[in-house]
Amino acid sequence: MKKTALVPVTRAICLYKGAILIYTALYRKLRPTTFGAVVGQQHIVKTLTNQIINGRISHAYLFCGVRGTGKTSCAKIFARAVNCINPQNGEACGACPSCVEIARGASLDVVEIDAASNNGVDNIRDLREEVRYPPSGKYKVYIIDEVHMLSTGAFNALLKTLEEPPPHVIFILATTDPQKIPATIHSRLMRFDFHRISQADMGAALAGYTAEEGIRISPDALDYVVQISDGGMRDALSLLDRLAGLYYDQEITFAGALEVTGSMSQDVFIDLFNALINSDPSASLAIIEDISAKGRDFAQFAEEFLGHLRNMMINAVSEGKNDHLPHFVPMITHFAKTIRNIKQAGSNARLTLEVACIEYQLATSEPSSGAVITRPSSPKPIAQTPTPQPKPEPPKPTPPPAADDMPPWDDIPWQDDIMPHDPPQKPTPPEIIPPPADPPPQPQTHTTPTTTDRPPHIQNAINNWTVFAGELKPPTLAAYAKKAQAGWLDDGNFYLIFSETDAIAKNSLSSRVGDLADRLSKAFGNAFQIILISKADFDKQKEAKFGKPEADPQWEADLAELKSLINFDIRVV
Repeated sequence: MKKTALVPVTRAICLYKGAILIYTALYRKLRPTTFGAVVGQQHIVKTLTNQIINGRISHAYLFCGVRGTGKTSCAKIFARAVNCINPQNGEACGACPSCVEIARGASLDVVEIDAASNNGVDNIRDLREEVRYPPSGKYKVYIIDEVHMLSTGAFNALLKTLEEPPPHVIFILATTDPQKIPATIHSRLMRFDFHRISQADMGAALAGYTAEEGIRISPDALDYVVQISDGGMRDALSLLDRLAGLYYDQEITFAGALEVTGSMSQDVFIDLFNALINSDPSASLAIIEDISAKGRDFAQFAEEFLGHLRNMMINAVSEGKNDHLPHFVPMITHFAKTIRNIKQAGSNARLTLEVACIEYQLATSEPSSGAVITRPSSPKPIAQTPTPQPKPEPPKPTPPPAADDMPPWDDIPWQDDIMPHDPPQKPTPPEIIPPPADPPPQPQTHTTPTTTDRPPHIQNAINNWTVFAGELKPPTLAAYAKKAQAGWLDDGNFYLIFSETDAIAKNSLSSRVGDLADRLSKAFGNAFQIILISKADFDKQKEAKFGKPEADPQWEADLAELKSLINFDIRVV
């Protein structure tokens, strides 16, 4: 058999011809093996090395902190240092037989237990039997990872062993959720809290790792990796590994990092913030459409936007820029709730984000002066399909209706249906409008008609406007049309009246006026000339043409009685 010579190869080891080389992930390859290589946990490193130097080693430790901060790494380094034959300033020498065996993972004196999969009472009973046997070196170290996953019975079984362990046993318990550990266990451990690694320490460490591994990365991309890892070195190295795999022969850029992580640039967050504070729904919806088109995750986008808001708020406070400061607190509170809703929305995540943006804009928009809260739907009386009616007789004066005979509030005529005028010297019966088909009798009003009558087709359109608007197609046209109230000013035009808060609907219908007039003509006959007008301008023109109406005592009394009967606030506007 022909032998193959071993040839040194950079970053690879050839064992035999045809051998498969397995790549080692960066977070495993760059795991620290000495206390000096641990990043960002100097307070813990100093304490542990002093204990080793002075021989004040405790029997049980609790390492707690977020993921990727070095809990398991420090536990392994500590286990090797306490078993080292020739320790140097609290560090393992790395050359003695004990250090070599522990580094290879072949030592029986260091036992790693995953509490997530060995969380039963039987597992802890087996451990209690094992601790009685002496180690081959100085100490037998048990590293129990994710210890908070142990069951209540397992904690109780471990309690006595932790309280009085054999002198040759050291327990190191690691967890990301220390509040789940019972107080009886907690009180028997020496606790060390691993902090999130600062951005400065992580940036310096990653810069050294990339130079060592020959990875080219731009400074802004490296800063982004540090920022998105949120103080966890393992997350940072895993992301760096992904970027190096995609851009193995190129420099990793900031745009490339955003593409891999599915994040958006800060310009998008700034544009969305400006759209929200300026109450621009179309701009915010356009941004969400762009996010959807790029296949981004809406929950991740909302979380990153929340982080961006936090950074903007901190910068504004530190620099004394108070222009947008009132927006930050309500916006952060609103979108913190939105993140929870998006995660629960499933396939409706986009809709949830869109509604959240519009909801915030509606809640923070400035109300116009003198604006009142009115019922959303139009309260004008709606005429049903006309049916033949007998010719009405002139009305006779009648007393006010009884409570049981009072018409429903939706049938009470509103301002647009009542034509104000100067009252005549003596009451005269109203003139009867001859429509093509007589509509149902209108409720009795407390005003007398004007000297000019509305044309039948306009009167019909006013009475049936809500029904007509609701049947328009497409639905967006119907939604905008229902925002308007129909009116008339004795000039042959058909007025669509909008409140100040419905400016969007008014502007949207301005390009559809001709189409709307054709549809009205087909529905009610004759030609329509439509004018879109605001409520304030319509009231001014109406007062200039007909004068200001005088108060009717009888009408005021009937209105007050109606309010008391239905227990509902009615405002005549």
